[in-house]
Amino acid sequence: MGDWSAKDLGAIGTGASFVCTVLYLLGYSAGAGVNLFPFFALEDYAREAIVWLPSILFGVGLGALAEIVLRRLEHGLSEEEILASSRKPASTRRARRLPWRVTLAVGVLVGPINAIYYDLGVVRKPELWYAWLISGPCLWLLFLAWYATVPRLVEGWTRRRYVLATAVPTLLIVSFFYGLALGSGARPLLLPNAEAQILVRQPPSPIIGRTLFVLNNFVIVREKRTDQLVVIQKTEVVSLRPVTPDLDSR
Repeated sequence: MGDWSAKDLGAIGTGASFVCTVLYLLGYSAGAGVNLFPFFALEDYAREAIVWLPSILFGVGLGALAEIVLRRLEHGLSEEEILASSRKPASTRRARRLPWRVTLAVGVLVGPINAIYYDLGVVRKPELWYAWLISGPCLWLLFLAWYATVPRLVEGWTRRRYVLATAVPTLLIVSFFYGLALGSGARPLLLPNAEAQILVRQPPSPIIGRTLFVLNNFVIVREKRTDQLVVIQKTEVVSLRPVTPDLDSR
């Protein structure tokens, strides 16, 4: 794949997935107010990556697809070739940069605007952190654009370096704020409103709440009665079954 070998992609993908999962859990811990790391075994990181990373990769895939479609519409021409074929290169350059600049400006402002709304009580913490999930990467891209305004600083950059400088920090920022958003609402990624009934060997039993994590040695639940996070040793769990919602009580 161009500059990338299968070995390169495998090494980058494995390392990035682990680091992103650590940052995701760091954000989740900060949002939930509980340090989750003592309960995670090494295998749990791999299992958790399988659960949450596909949603991020889906967004990355959509972005890549949009880039492919755009390249096809422009017949694969480079930026220099497009400008050279224009009667007014300066106007064409400004017109092509305008959508990107507007999108970036809106993305940067989403976080601060929602921070004001949060102070006014209009939005909740999860919505605030989802807004910063957008603004964080936009701020990084804005920083890169500012850095590149000095040509000599980036004249030796290869395509690989551009991709890494753009994609890796963006993924790290998104991972942290995604975990922060989910953790601040103490919700699982899959079926966020689903509840489970957990029978345990020691009272109180059963425990009813949202199952946040099922790990090698622990089950972490947001208990419905107290609205607190409860950590249960897996050896104490007798059964775990979903609670059927009462439609009449909604």
